[in-house]
Amino acid sequence: MLNGSFKTIPLPDLMQWVGGARKTGTLQVERNRITKLILFEDGQVVGCSSDDPPERLGQFLINRGKITEDQLREALDLQEISGKHLGTILVDMETISAEDLSSHLEAKAEEIIYSLFEWDEAAFRFIEGQSDPANVFPIRVGVQDVLLRGLKRFDEMSLIREVFPNNGVILRPTKRKPPDAVFENKMARRIYELVNDDRTVAEILLHAHGSEYAVLKFLYDLHEGRYVAIARMQELDPQPPAAASPAVEATPPAAQPASGEAEPALDWTPDIDHEPVLAPETPVEAGAPSAGDDALDDLVDDLDAMDAPIDPEPLETPATATASHPAEPATAVSVAVAAAVDAIGAEAQPAGSDEVGLEPVEKSDAHYLARQLDRAQAAIDKASYEAAIDILDEVYDRFPGDDTVRDLSRIAEAGFVERAYRHLLPASKVPVLTKPVDDLDLGNISPSEFFLLSRIDGTWDVKSIIQIAPLREVDAIRTLRRMREAGVIELREPEEKN
Repeated sequence: MLNGSFKTIPLPDLMQWVGGARKTGTLQVERNRITKLILFEDGQVVGCSSDDPPERLGQFLINRGKITEDQLREALDLQEISGKHLGTILVDMETISAEDLSSHLEAKAEEIIYSLFEWDEAAFRFIEGQSDPANVFPIRVGVQDVLLRGLKRFDEMSLIREVFPNNGVILRPTKRKPPDAVFENKMARRIYELVNDDRTVAEILLHAHGSEYAVLKFLYDLHEGRYVAIARMQELDPQPPAAASPAVEATPPAAQPASGEAEPALDWTPDIDHEPVLAPETPVEAGAPSAGDDALDDLVDDLDAMDAPIDPEPLETPATATASHPAEPATAVSVAVAAAVDAIGAEAQPAGSDEVGLEPVEKSDAHYLARQLDRAQAAIDKASYEAAIDILDEVYDRFPGDDTVRDLSRIAEAGFVERAYRHLLPASKVPVLTKPVDDLDLGNISPSEFFLLSRIDGTWDVKSIIQIAPLREVDAIRTLRRMREAGVIELREPEEKN
């Protein structure tokens, strides 16, 4: 097993190594408690999966206007009873056709893969021989195609971050009316109507149930077309990066394309340190064309065509290279990665070990890790699950790829969720606001709290609100619990249905 972080081997170099060596196995990438899997067979991508809430099927279909939140709630209730796949239930409910579902599943798979190019920091492991875990959507595409489209997305996100340095940006609509195509596309219309001179980009992302790239790309083009403008910035609670443990410097040189033509060196750190300039809005005649109109029309077309499949490569799975499918020549990347693997493996692993660790842990770190894991285990043994979660969250920031941290976190979170539903937030209870929303102090409210507050209408129960939230279940429960303890909400018995 090969493990490390994108600091030691960036994703493009890692994927080119897997493709060039025609590896079969599973690449597992983890950041901020989100895990994504990419499956390879003979160096080709053949499947993927993700536990990122916005990339779950229900959230994905809501974002594209294919189902409503109410339909998702109904389908999830049926799934709890039947155990069927959510997609099968939605087809049975006639909310989506089987053909449409298949197209969206493929689009979702593409989003999982290409979104990894937005992660500048993450822990990874490549496990050879494992290529068929459950809940993986099959797809077949060559590594070079993934790299080309992934790097294009990286470049686009870098440009977007020059305008929106972080998700605390608050946008306001201008006097210019977007083209009719925006209002005809459900996804585009939803995002545009969420811009109200009050919501941050982070809040728009939650309400849109969409991927960060798709939503930011559309907002960026609205901004370039002067249909929205930056009103102000709001500080967001910093999200700790998934920093890896101290690492051996093993960064390979820049990749070369398969053709042998040298590509320009890529800077893997987007320039997002500057503040946006809040320039006064330039008066524009309401119907006047803008340089951004064509770009916005193109983007709406892109939103319509997001489900178009990538061009598949021939479904070949030869055991050895053939004339029609020769083995890729060794590149500077593959040689450098292989050398790094050999060197680090010889220095960092005990004799007889088949695991290659790119990130050896110093003694002081090992002592800290062992001590914190003991504390977390003791808290779990006492059923103090939330205390264990807090300890493990702190440890996770330093050791995001550690198996024991992951396993204990899973146990602690499951224990907390089960106890919360029994004692703190019974699933059938209905949350209600303790006072009108205008009387609440919303000055320091987080995007997650804002989203959950917007779904508290006196009719939805705890279970329904958590089901449709594009949040991890444990995070949604902890947020609702904090709101209850702060006196913002209270729980009531559901009204009897006639």
